Amino acid sequence: MRVDLTAAPTLRVAGRDVAEVRIAGRLVWPRPDPLVTRIAGVGYAGSTYQVAYAGAGRWQYDIGGGWAEFAPAQTSDALTTGLVQDGAAISWLREDGVRSNITPRLATPYSMSGVIGVFDIRRVAPGATSWAAVSGGMSYTQPNAAIRPVYEAAGLSGKPCVFSDWNRNWILNGLTPAPGARTLMGVFSLGNTDPNNWFTLLYPPVVGGWSLMKSYPTGGKRALAITRRGSEFTQIHQSNTILEDNIPFILSAKTKRPSGEYGFRHNGAPAGSGTQPMTAYAEGAGDYTVGGYIRQGSHAYVDDFVSDAEIIKFEGWSAWTQGFVDLLPPGHPNKIAPPLAA
Repeated sequence: MRVDLTAAPTLRVAGRDVAEVRIAGRLVWPRPDPLVTRIAGVGYAGSTYQVAYAGAGRWQYDIGGGWAEFAPAQTSDALTTGLVQDGAAISWLREDGVRSNITPRLATPYSMSGVIGVFDIRRVAPGATSWAAVSGGMSYTQPNAAIRPVYEAAGLSGKPCVFSDWNRNWILNGLTPAPGARTLMGVFSLGNTDPNNWFTLLYPPVVGGWSLMKSYPTGGKRALAITRRGSEFTQIHQSNTILEDNIPFILSAKTKRPSGEYGFRHNGAPAGSGTQPMTAYAEGAGDYTVGGYIRQGSHAYVDDFVSDAEIIKFEGWSAWTQGFVDLLPPGHPNKIAPPLAA
C-alpha cells in the first residue's frame, strides 16, 4: 500500500493530531518548504541537488564546522558540489532566514586523529609533476621527469590512478621515522614486479614486495610493507596470497596493533589469521621512495593506531568516491550506502 501525505492538510492517528512524520530521521510530513532533494550522486563531490521553492535564497554547506557560503554564491534551483564540499551536509536558506531540510553529512578521512597525509586521486590531473596531500602536510614529488610516476585516467580497472613502474618512483616528503603506530589505507593494484628491482624489494628482500624505502634496502629498513607473495607476506599475514596482479583492492595495513587484532583488512574484511603484535621500522634520515609496479588510487597515512571503526569508514569513502563499491563484501556497513559522519 502506498500513502501520499504531500497534499494532506492534517493527519490524525487513533483520534490524535500528528505534528510531523519522520522516516529514518528525515521529515516527510509536513513537507519541508523549501524542499531539497539529491538527484544525482551519493553526497560526495559531484553530487547534484534540487530545491523546490518559488522564492529567493541561496545554498549553504556544512563539513563539520557550521554552515558556510559557496564562493561565488549559488542561488539557482540546482546545485552540483565540488571537492571543497566533499561529504558536506547541504541546505537551502530562504531570504527570510528559514532553512530547508538538511541532507546527511558523510564521513571523510581528512581530519582523522594522527593523519599525516590523505592523497585524493580526484585531485590529480594528467601531467601532474607532484601530488600534495589534502591534509596532513605530506606530498609526493619527483623533480626528474624521466622517472616520475604518471597519471592514468583509466589505469585502475577503468578508474583514475597514478602508475609507477620499475624506474618510476615518487619521493615521499613528510614521512617521519617510525612512530608508535602507523597505518596505511587505500586503493591499490600491484603489477608484475622485477625481483631485482630495489624499489619493490622489502628489507630483507622478498619477491613481489612493495614498500616505502629509505633510499635503498641496504641503507634503511621497511617503513610499512604491502606484499603480494613471499615469506614476508606469509609472516605478517599468515595466510595464502590474496593480492592478484593488476586487480584493484582496498587495503589497510597496520604496523603495530594490540594482540588479538588483525593487522590487515582486505576489501572490507579482516585478512589472514595473524593477530600477534608487530612493529615497523623507519630508521635514520633521508628520502623515502614509493615505486615498483604499483597503481595508487586514493590513500592515507596515519601515524596512530586506527580503530577498525575508522578503517571501515575509510573503506566506505574509498569505495564510494572511486567507484569500487563492488569490492566491499555483503554485510559491510557501507555496502548499500556511504558512511555517515559522526
